[in-house]
Amino acid sequence: MKRMLVLAMLLLVANRAYALEHVVAKVTLVEATYVPAAVAFILSKGTVSCPAGKFLFWERSAENNKAVYAMLMAALIGGNKIQVVFNDGDTGCVPQYLHLVE
Repeated sequence: MKRMLVLAMLLLVANRAYALEHVVAKVTLVEATYVPAAVAFILSKGTVSCPAGKFLFWERSAENNKAVYAMLMAALIGGNKIQVVFNDGDTGCVPQYLHLVE
């Protein structure tokens, strides 16, 4: 009985951990003010929890932030889209993953 209870609890926790929202959109603004500590940017579209036009902040290591800044600038200048992945329901709009898609 204990094993079944533990298994049920693990399944509930695991299901919540993988709930993600994503958006594919164009980068409309990149702010370099905070680089290398963070990169701020705005997208042309949003998600239910994170609407379009809201500043998004990417904050990892200085080297990672520089690479993300370069990718965002390339997407902005080239008119390419990126995919941004958020945790489901994250109204703080903290990007978890960024992908250059076009």
